[in-house]
Amino acid sequence: MDTPSGRKKHALITGASSGIGKEIAKALAAEAYQPILVGRHRDTLEQAAREILGERGTDAVICPADLSEGDAPQAIFDHLHERGITVDLLVNNAGLLFDGDFTAIALQDHLQLLHVNVVALTAMTRLFIEPMLRVNAQAFSFEVMNPRHMHDYHAFEDVKLPEGKTLIPGMVVRSTPRMR
Repeated sequence: MDTPSGRKKHALITGASSGIGKEIAKALAAEAYQPILVGRHRDTLEQAAREILGERGTDAVICPADLSEGDAPQAIFDHLHERGITVDLLVNNAGLLFDGDFTAIALQDHLQLLHVNVVALTAMTRLFIEPMLRVNAQAFSFEVMNPRHMHDYHAFEDVKLPEGKTLIPGMVVRSTPRMR
């Protein structure tokens, strides 16, 4: 999908190498967004790009990054900025979940979960939303949550693209259209 100025629209998807993230990337590619795939391992991202785009797999932007590392969001932002890539749609899909007794899970694992699920998500949104708003007053980002991990949360809504098309029914708990 191109913008009115002829620039390709880019969708950045974290956790894009498998599962829900890869499926979201497929759906966005079908809507003509050029996917920016973020995940920990280059090889799985490249494989996902081939699955998402087929022979056009090289059209995907691959961004290997571990969001549990403190500088990862800024490194992703800087890498894309240096390449002149503007993000039009941000999908914060990466996340961790540990099952089991709270006391049986190591403190370091709890801290890593908080970093990925809260700190990195907040940093990604803060870094990308301002440039998104500069280009499009209807900037849109959303955090994806898997309903089977949300035992007591029932306020799911359809994910809609800024153009109003439903992308994924019943998969988002928080969306931020127009973060001003």
